[in-house]
Amino acid sequence: MAFINAKIETLIRYLGMIFLFIAIPFTIISDYTLMNNSFIFLLYIMSFFLWFLFFLLSKFAIDLIINNEILLQKLLIIFTCIMGIVSILLIILLMEVGLVILYLIRTISIIMLICCWNFSLSIFKRKKYIFIISGVIYLLLTLIIDIFFLNINEFLDIFVFENFFGIFSILLTLIGIIFIILGELRMKKKGLLNYI
Repeated sequence: MAFINAKIETLIRYLGMIFLFIAIPFTIISDYTLMNNSFIFLLYIMSFFLWFLFFLLSKFAIDLIINNEILLQKLLIIFTCIMGIVSILLIILLMEVGLVILYLIRTISIIMLICCWNFSLSIFKRKKYIFIISGVIYLLLTLIIDIFFLNINEFLDIFVFENFFGIFSILLTLIGIIFIILGELRMKKKGLLNYI
């Protein structure tokens, strides 16, 4: 009965999660056009791919992932730190300081978006905070870096190929977060949702 009463709200929440998921490939394409360097882009992909794979597999409730979740998360953090240090050293050796900044910010940004998507439908308070905070960090970092590397007029020109993906990923993320929050507020108002 509760599910029937919250059918619209549930649909809104799932739509929000889908928008966040679609924002991930749009962000990756946008980052590729910004970096304009295949080697740096490969390092960027390697830095977040395992996080994405871990979160994706955890949604299918695979025993190996569920039973070793904390250990795998710690290993991923260690791996990300090592990748970050190695990547920074390699980029500095290439004398591309601007790319170091871009790489670091965009890597953090995409990991934040993946976390936002992963925890979007959670009813646990701690994970819901992660959802909101990571979403806000992603939006801020994306806006700052896009406007820094392009001037404001170029950034707002949606008809430029490179800008379309960046602007669209920001809009998808923003809409996704708003949909999820609105859906859950409506469910709470009806007494159909309580955070744990």
